[in-house]
Amino acid sequence: TVDEDRLYTMTASGDLICLRTANGEKLWQKSYPTDFLAKRRQWGFCDYPLVDGEKLICSPVGPGVTVVALNKRTGEIIWKTEVPDDEGAGYAATVVSEAAGIRQYVAFLQKGLTGIAANDGRVLWRNSKTAARLAASYTPIVHGDYLFSANGYAGGMALFKLVKDGDGIATEERYFLRFSFTPFQDGTVLVGEHVYGFQSGSKPVCFDLMTGEPAWGPIRTDPPGRMALT
Repeated sequence: TVDEDRLYTMTASGDLICLRTANGEKLWQKSYPTDFLAKRRQWGFCDYPLVDGEKLICSPVGPGVTVVALNKRTGEIIWKTEVPDDEGAGYAATVVSEAAGIRQYVAFLQKGLTGIAANDGRVLWRNSKTAARLAASYTPIVHGDYLFSANGYAGGMALFKLVKDGDGIATEERYFLRFSFTPFQDGTVLVGEHVYGFQSGSKPVCFDLMTGEPAWGPIRTDPPGRMALT
């Protein structure tokens, strides 16, 4: 991740490093295992540092610190939050959403999607519909108040509308479909009102975002709400 004159990079051994782009000088460094007591994941550590204003949003997923907001210039902690129920780490990127009028960070962790308030780190909502036993590796796609979530390992795909619910947010499911995406490598992208991706076997497919209906690709739909290869 590049921001102004700084580059943020993450290593598989759990080192988050801030470098100066002009000469590679190390400005600061954090260790997920040392600083946040995070445990190594099955395929090593994985995170995508997200710059939002003066904050750098990261997901160490250690005791008491599932997601943390760091000062992007110094690495100092601004706030940290713990997602309950022994939430494990995922392999997807965290994204920004303004759904329901609340700026939030959407993280796809091991047990499902989580929305975290940008201003103070409180947990706004959780949804486990597209979680899979082995990994959460597909980055959710934000579209206004809607959130599209796909996943490999037979996690399927779903579309939710995020609506205000008291001090938090509720996830209204618009559809959930079983579909066999390529297991680990996320290739989904939103163009207009269509989501493009790759099913198991690396065959390209296209879906209507709002309905989940196939636009093209070697797909058949098996009721109720199940998809399979032709």
